[in-house]
Amino acid sequence: MQTDPPARTSVFQAALYAPLVTPLVAIPLTAVVMNIYANGVDQLVKLPFVAIGALVYGYLGMLLICLPIMGVLSRFRALDAIRLCTGTSTLGALAWFWLNSATGAPEALGPFSELLIGAICSLVVSTAFCILREIPLRLSRRTLHT
Repeated sequence: MQTDPPARTSVFQAALYAPLVTPLVAIPLTAVVMNIYANGVDQLVKLPFVAIGALVYGYLGMLLICLPIMGVLSRFRALDAIRLCTGTSTLGALAWFWLNSATGAPEALGPFSELLIGAICSLVVSTAFCILREIPLRLSRRTLHT
């Protein structure tokens, strides 16, 4: 009996599942940056709100940043994980910073911290997307010239 290999994850499925890792990264990063562990239990109450916000930001980033960049790279036959993750991390950091500034987050972490958290979260989400979608790490020279 011959078994077929599992079907490749669709773009929709990868886009649906990849942003779920955002809170897993945003919560520890925010906790360390805000020094929540040293400030006591009252600061821990903020973490569920960080998780919800991170999940919303993750899906917005997937829809407004990652998928359009993937489309552009695919159009030019230059889609690989390095390019996709670099583009999404850069734009994701700026978007995270802008969203936190626009929403008037009561406890601003400072511009560097916000950009760093945004870049790392975007990188992790786009890496998860690339793994789920099986996007190659780098395109071979032969693929680029065909």
